[in-house]
Amino acid sequence: MKCPNCGKIIPDATDYCAYCGRGTRRPGPPAGPTAGGIAKGTLVALMSLIVCALVVVGVVGLWAARAWGPTASPVEQATAEASPTQVAPVGRGTGEVAGPTQGASPTALPTATAIPTPTSTSAPEPEQIDFPNPMVSITMYDEPALAGGGKVRVRLLAAGEPFLRETVAIAAAARDIAGNWNIGTGVGEFRDPSELDGTVEFVREPGDYAVWLDWFGWCSGGNYGIEGRAGQQSVQLIPVSVQAGRVTEIEISFAVLEVGLLTEQGNAITEGGCRASVQELDIAGQKILGFPADDDRTDARGVVTLVLPAGTYVLECNDWWGGGGGYTYFYDVSVQVGERKSVVYTVPD
Repeated sequence: MKCPNCGKIIPDATDYCAYCGRGTRRPGPPAGPTAGGIAKGTLVALMSLIVCALVVVGVVGLWAARAWGPTASPVEQATAEASPTQVAPVGRGTGEVAGPTQGASPTALPTATAIPTPTSTSAPEPEQIDFPNPMVSITMYDEPALAGGGKVRVRLLAAGEPFLRETVAIAAAARDIAGNWNIGTGVGEFRDPSELDGTVEFVREPGDYAVWLDWFGWCSGGNYGIEGRAGQQSVQLIPVSVQAGRVTEIEISFAVLEVGLLTEQGNAITEGGCRASVQELDIAGQKILGFPADDDRTDARGVVTLVLPAGTYVLECNDWWGGGGGYTYFYDVSVQVGERKSVVYTVPD
């Protein structure tokens, strides 16, 4: 290398020239200001002062806010001091519970106020009243709108359809010395069933009553009720206890028997008729006719339609209804509660 001072050739990495004795290292340029005109050390010091000033301002502002700001209520203070409520992350559905956010101050969630659920008061179940005849169903239930009185509702059905060919009666009743129900002279209130649903309604003061059907044959011995009396007449009664604020609902279900009549030649008898009487036994055990239950003429099809209580009957049929005599008897014809049954018989000429 050359000496920067005298220009002589000297060994590399020599600090002093052997010829002129001067140092071979040239000093670098003196440290000057930064590009912005400020020394690096000065810039660092300035930034440190700014940060400290900001911190001081923040602390003073926080202190002022607590000193002169609104005072929290006891409830809010207690809430703020409480442990943070853990909230399950939305949309996970895993059952895990997330803790408070790392580094953030816990925030208490507002407590939801439970709304009391109104207690539903269900109506009491209807009370089923036992009755010895299966074709009669009696039910009692509450109806507060009746106030101090009670109601008796009677519904008549024939093979499940409203039966309108009947009159329903009700009267005050009492037991006689023999323990049988008695309605005195039978004076009561009579009503026909509604054409809509075959029902009849009576509103009465609390007490003992009896309901019966005022149709041919049934008043004088029909087998749908309990044996009773109306004066000197035997009547089938349905005893009823009317209670305040309650409804006694009675449903009486009859059977329908359709009897087709044919001549010996196999033609329909359209001018004939048929009567159904309860089948009984005499003292010798022979089948005989009891009380008549229903009768009618044949229609254009040659069919007689009879509405009957459940039981066993004898049918009296002829080919000229109203002409008298010439009856043909058919025994052991049974019908069940509420059923519709069809039979066909040949009537001799």
